Amino acid sequence: MPLLLPPLLLSACGGKDVPPEQYSSNDTALPALTSTLSSENIQFSHKEGSEDQPDSYVYSGLSSMTDTLASYVQALEEDGCSPIDTNGVVKELPDFSVSSGSVSMGKDTGDGGVFQLQIAWEGDTCTITPVYAAELRITQPSVQALTVSEAIQRLKSCTPALLGLSGASMEEYEVYAEEGLVLVDSSPCLQLNVYSSTPRQYRGCYLMTVDGAHLYQLDRDASQVTELTPYSNTAVK
Repeated sequence: MPLLLPPLLLSACGGKDVPPEQYSSNDTALPALTSTLSSENIQFSHKEGSEDQPDSYVYSGLSSMTDTLASYVQALEEDGCSPIDTNGVVKELPDFSVSSGSVSMGKDTGDGGVFQLQIAWEGDTCTITPVYAAELRITQPSVQALTVSEAIQRLKSCTPALLGLSGASMEEYEVYAEEGLVLVDSSPCLQLNVYSSTPRQYRGCYLMTVDGAHLYQLDRDASQVTELTPYSNTAVK
C-alpha cells in the first residue's frame, strides 16, 4: 500500500504570491524548495527584483532548517548542480546546522553560462535567489602538486606493512626520488625508491600521484603497478 504524505500547507503573505514549482532561466529549470518539503505550514513571499537585483523567493516558518537544506541541496546535486564560489569554482558544502549561512548551487546551462540558486538562511527563513551568469564557468579547484621532499615525507609516514616491508617504522628505510614523472592511468606520478638503511639494499619502488591522492607499488620485473590501500589519500590543497 503506497505511503501517502500529508499535504504541504503554504500561506502566501498578502494572499497574492504563489510559490513556484521550479526556478528557470534560459531553458534551464531547477526544482523549487517546495519539491522536498513534505508537511509544513510555512509562509511564502515573492520579492520582485529590479534591473540590478534579481527576484527572490522567501520561505518562512521552516521547522527544521538543517534537514530542509540538506534534502534540498541533495536534490539539486542529483539534478546536476554543484556548490560554487563567486568565481564558479566548486567548493565544499557549508554546515547547515548553524543558525545562518549561505550557499550557491550552480549548473552549467549548455550555452556557456551558469544558472545558480543563491540560498541564504537565517533562523526559520530561507531565501532563494535564482541568477543566470552568462560569463561564469564551473571549474574544479586546482590542486597543488607535491614537492619531492613532501612526497618523500608522505611515503615515510606510511607503515612498512602497507608498503610490503618488514619492521615497525619507516625510520629503518631511506627514500630517494628519481628525476621526472611516470604516468599511471594517465595520472603523472613521482617515482620513489626505498632502500634499507643497514645493510643498504634496494627494497622497492613506489609511485605517488603528484597530488598525493594515490600510491602504487611498481613490480619492475613484471612491469605492473598495484594501488596500495588503505592509503591516507588527503590531497594537498
